[in-house]
Amino acid sequence: MATFAGRAHIDNSVQYAVGFRSFPNALIPYGGWGAALPTPVGKFGRLYFTIDDITDEINPVEARVPSPGSIIAVHVNTQRAPRGEGGRDANLGKCPIDGMGVGFDWFENIHVEPQRLDLGNVVSNLVESVELYSAYRIDDRIWSAFTNNAGAGITVLNLPTLPTTINQQSSFNASVQISPSGPPTINGTLDFVFDVTSVSVPITGTRIILFGLPPAGGAIKEKLSWLTDVMKAADGTEQRVSVRTYPRQEISFEALTATDFSRNQLNAFMFDWHSRVFGVPLWWDARLMTADVPIGATAISVTSTDNADFRAGGLAVAISFDADGNRTADTLEISTVSSSPAQVTFSSGTGNAYTAGQALLVPVVPGVLNNGVKKVRFPSTAQKTKVSFTSLDNDTTSIAQSLSGFSIHNSKAVIDDKNVVDRQLSEGFTQKITRIDGDTGEILQSSTEDRSTPTTQKRWSIETAARMWEIKSLLFALRGQQASFYLPTFNKDANLLLDVGLGGSTLRIDNIGYTQFIKTKEPFTTLAVRLVDNPTGITVTSPEVAVGSPEYWQPGQKWIFFDIQSSIEISSTVEELTVAPASPIGFTVADVDRIEFMVKSRFATDSVELMHKWTDALGESIDSEVTIPVMGAYDV
Repeated sequence: MATFAGRAHIDNSVQYAVGFRSFPNALIPYGGWGAALPTPVGKFGRLYFTIDDITDEINPVEARVPSPGSIIAVHVNTQRAPRGEGGRDANLGKCPIDGMGVGFDWFENIHVEPQRLDLGNVVSNLVESVELYSAYRIDDRIWSAFTNNAGAGITVLNLPTLPTTINQQSSFNASVQISPSGPPTINGTLDFVFDVTSVSVPITGTRIILFGLPPAGGAIKEKLSWLTDVMKAADGTEQRVSVRTYPRQEISFEALTATDFSRNQLNAFMFDWHSRVFGVPLWWDARLMTADVPIGATAISVTSTDNADFRAGGLAVAISFDADGNRTADTLEISTVSSSPAQVTFSSGTGNAYTAGQALLVPVVPGVLNNGVKKVRFPSTAQKTKVSFTSLDNDTTSIAQSLSGFSIHNSKAVIDDKNVVDRQLSEGFTQKITRIDGDTGEILQSSTEDRSTPTTQKRWSIETAARMWEIKSLLFALRGQQASFYLPTFNKDANLLLDVGLGGSTLRIDNIGYTQFIKTKEPFTTLAVRLVDNPTGITVTSPEVAVGSPEYWQPGQKWIFFDIQSSIEISSTVEELTVAPASPIGFTVADVDRIEFMVKSRFATDSVELMHKWTDALGESIDSEVTIPVMGAYDV
């Protein structure tokens, strides 16, 4: 016996409504209240209902008989029909009303697992299993039809001759093959039609084909572009809001095809796939394989996975080249990335074998071509093709936003590593100036800004993968123009004239015009005192001073940072700066290599270009350069 409540709409008769299920053919005639009313024979056998209470929500109930048009709330008691009554369904072994919980939805249905196929990036043939399960307990079901509404390149390998029977409590595992050949975007359904119902499996994904030609001469340009909203006041102070958390990544290089076959193959490929998604190797992150890789391998050992953009869920290509430049390659989806041992595992096996020390593993990003493709043909069979791609999945980069590779002052990075100068370094000053000139009379000129903005460049020459990772982490933390930092001038900006004692708070320097012109204005309010390699006059702070405090100085430390609080002219040749914090050490004039300004700065552009030179000789050769324009920062 079970008790349920439900609602029913009354026409000439009432439809049973029990729980969240109704029995559309079960009719309650007038005058039937209080009687044992049988249901039709169905998948639960025959149930008898006794209605012991009725509440009419629209019309008053008189004589316990509702009127047509009423909506009633019914309270019913149920009991199972005697075993054997009503045919086959009545022979269920347990009271069928007990199935009105989870089992009520599970049994007597066709189920599919998985309920959808989200393929992500399709770079090679995939085979996915889709299980069709009949949860009917008595009847067999007829699978009558299958319709592929997902487009070309998707087939069921083991599709049986339809119609076919799936027995009760049985299943069929359909092997669905997805080919990289077909429409660039997969967005459709796989529809399975049965005699009593139909089920659909949504399927989505993006087809990708590898652009596997390496850069000719090894030169690659990587461009990272952030987006910053710079709100500048009339006096030059700024607020800056980063609009793009992660940068757009562009990869540009020239690829060389040396044979007729490779040239013709590339031309045909570009003719058809120009507007679609490519797999673009990040050649500067290539790693050499350290163990032979057999066909079908799902793990590849490399020299190192650190400081390279291998991402779980991302892509990588196993690739090797023969003496003629012909390549063997497998593009694979990464499952896991391990640092120790240095190994990458994949969701599927390799289709080719690779030899340790002769093959590479390279991270791959999906990308689309920018603008057109330019080609240069030579009198021989060779052809040079210039390509530029924009990556599509920068939001999942493995590069962290970090300042860990740099000194910190006032919670800002100090970019104090050497500034590479190739013959000359472009610097200057800018200011927003309004000029009134009628071409015939007096020229009037003014500015709402009370100072100029210094401009310079920051250049890095990068020789190791670890240093490249540190610099990229810094770039990701600064986000283009958004965040400010300190940049030393790398000049001898002032000469110290008087020794500084332990705890001293003044620096006496030659008169450079700081008091007269700079007047303790940003961005020239911070100094760095650089010590010589072997200072002899150092007075060291007490050992009780906490590590990391402004007064702490680590023996061997080359830099001491000071913030200028005020300045006065002592004479026409001498001025004195009051600084904070107090000096953590005492030092003499002879201990100082130079005093330079640490200019509070920001990048003058949201785009950073990294010029990489790649070689496949070792798979980890790093020879990269970065040049970024820099300007003074006047933060609000």
